[in-house]
Amino acid sequence: MGKKHNKFKKRQSAHQPHAARQETAQPVSTSTQEMADTLVEIKSSELSKAITPEKPDEIALLNEKYAFVRRDVRKLIIVLGSLVLLFVAIYFVNTRTTLLTNLGNWIYKIGHFSI
Repeated sequence: MGKKHNKFKKRQSAHQPHAARQETAQPVSTSTQEMADTLVEIKSSELSKAITPEKPDEIALLNEKYAFVRRDVRKLIIVLGSLVLLFVAIYFVNTRTTLLTNLGNWIYKIGHFSI
């Protein structure tokens, strides 16, 4: 075994206690129904905190702070939508006519491409 393994063994032995502490369990006097009621109260209070903002103006502040994000997302959606419409239009034009094939042949002839 190498030096690294020995260092690892030394660290592990330093962190482990030599004598384990034993604790005795004490009986719980609360009933299951009381614990369930307490749990329901805690969960409902956490849920209400999560749904409602702490300050009513917090949402308005976030709207002002990140207004540029909304604007950029709107532009992105418009561009992507227009590209999808363009590709669909090109597909239908290509299936109905030979316009795109003739255009491609003309560009190939003019450009003197050699493939």
